[in-house]
Amino acid sequence: MQVPYVICLSNACVAGNVIDPSFVRELESGQRLVLEVVNPNILTAAASLPLGEFAKVHQGPATQVFEQDLDEK
Repeated sequence: MQVPYVICLSNACVAGNVIDPSFVRELESGQRLVLEVVNPNILTAAASLPLGEFAKVHQGPATQVFEQDLDEK
């Protein structure tokens, strides 16, 4: 899955996208998530994250909830 940069500042870029529910199901049954970041100069960095506890944590109760009204009033 590719997630494009949304905005770039002088020292960093931010990427974002809406995740499809099927991707979350893949995370729940997966063993490892590999993230590869490519900067504008085509330099890459990779990180591997274990998913062993992802399903249990994702399906369990929230430990902290933040509420924010996104409607302009």
